[in-house]
Amino acid sequence: RNSYYRGISPDPPVLLYRSDIPSNPFVKRVGENFWQQLPYKTIHGVFGTPLNAIWDTVGRQVCDVVKARKIRLTTVNAARFVTHFEDETTSCGPVVNWTTVHPNSTSAKEAHEKEAHEALP
Repeated sequence: RNSYYRGISPDPPVLLYRSDIPSNPFVKRVGENFWQQLPYKTIHGVFGTPLNAIWDTVGRQVCDVVKARKIRLTTVNAARFVTHFEDETTSCGPVVNWTTVHPNSTSAKEAHEKEAHEALP
């Protein structure tokens, strides 16, 4: 099982897809202490952005795309991840669409086949 960060939960979810993977690849972690090498991240709500004004529409559209692909959807959220570094500094990431699905309801290959934003009008 691949994990790309720690801190979101004691049992972090498997990340199936990330739209910026070509420009921001994951560094492969190896060794017994690979877990400590993973970035520590926390997730935060999104407030006061242009996305908030249209989220009711966008969120429903994302749900429709995922359901049309027969994927068992859990949640669709606008979120922002903050990375916490060892020197106690932080880095706030961009607003993202964080979609969670039931375990084993899709695969990384299926998630990569067509990004949801390509299917949205």
